Amino acid sequence: MISTQAGVEGPVPPPLPVLFNSSALRGPFTGIARYVWQLGQALEAGGEVSLQHYCGSGLKGQLPQPNPIAPSFFRIGAHIPGLRTLRQQGDSLLFRLRTRSQSRAGTLYHEPRFIALPYHGPQVITVHDLSCFDLPETHPAERVALLARLLPRSLARADRIIAISQATAERLQSLFGVPEARIHVTHLAADPVFHPRDEEALQLPLAQLGLEAGTYLLTVGTLEPRKNLHTLFLAYQQLPAPLRQAFPLVVAGMSGWHQESLLEFASPLVRAGQIRLLGHVPESSLPALYAGARLFAYPSCYEGFGLPPLEAMASGTPVLTSDRTSLPEVVGNAGLTLPPDDVSAWHTALARLLEDAPERARLSQLGLERAAGFSWQRCARETCAAYRAALTRHGQEHSPC
Repeated sequence: MISTQAGVEGPVPPPLPVLFNSSALRGPFTGIARYVWQLGQALEAGGEVSLQHYCGSGLKGQLPQPNPIAPSFFRIGAHIPGLRTLRQQGDSLLFRLRTRSQSRAGTLYHEPRFIALPYHGPQVITVHDLSCFDLPETHPAERVALLARLLPRSLARADRIIAISQATAERLQSLFGVPEARIHVTHLAADPVFHPRDEEALQLPLAQLGLEAGTYLLTVGTLEPRKNLHTLFLAYQQLPAPLRQAFPLVVAGMSGWHQESLLEFASPLVRAGQIRLLGHVPESSLPALYAGARLFAYPSCYEGFGLPPLEAMASGTPVLTSDRTSLPEVVGNAGLTLPPDDVSAWHTALARLLEDAPERARLSQLGLERAAGFSWQRCARETCAAYRAALTRHGQEHSPC
């Protein structure tokens, strides 16, 4: 018997079989891992696809849990010369062996980490950003070389390419000549755990971090050049001492590449208690950290999407961010956007927003309204549309003459 949806005529199509590479969940729970986790859950809940998850060593029928011990392990591994290349080669060999039956059956393969592993069936890749090509100096040389060698080939093989912002889609077209018709833009979203919280709900989780609601300025992200924390630190340093004392700058993020000069510059403010370096913050603490901040500042030079500003807006926290790449696309008119290298403009905006309660309230409301327009359910539906288009294209190109 063919089932039908209530109120809809016609048969319900069977779920599409999809091989989803979830192995990013073995690593730090930052950008791509978060994308894999949220999208994987939304795809499973949507019912349009039947997922098999490749987890790095084999296949599973359910989305694997993120690895809680990954941050420290990957911080060490990131500094071993040649490790990225060796890991890519090992992943390719293992993936080819583990997924032969899926390839022969015509199962669609979705690679959410830029570079598709060897696979002969229909495939979709997600490209998050092209900062390795636009700002190569902000990445380790090995990462840049690996993407330069493998990404063009991966783009050519993919039946459809998912870009997480219009800004990334446009760079795919201009840098690699990818036809617009092969690109699907699927915006990300904030997890529902990010929402406004009252002072009573914030008291205990913030006290565990040594903080109080409304008394700190927040930024979130890995300590690396692309996040442009040097501009933020310079602008913050120029605030009057009483304002810095009243509102310390809290930095939540893992140690990153080339952070030494940044930490050296910040050290006097750290010793004075005016900059607080929290390091890696557990996922369970982030919602309160966002919701309790007086202001969220994000001066990143380059983002494929920019999830932290969206999480801050969903938490009801006013946002000040960069006016580059995808960030204006995400924030719209719900936050203040500034050139990432204009220290004077950042200093002025910080001083005004820290003391202007009506303006903070206005931005908070606009941010909540803006964040409500993004959802992982919508992202999953748009991803499924890319899957169907990929299967159609693959079938046309591989049909008998």
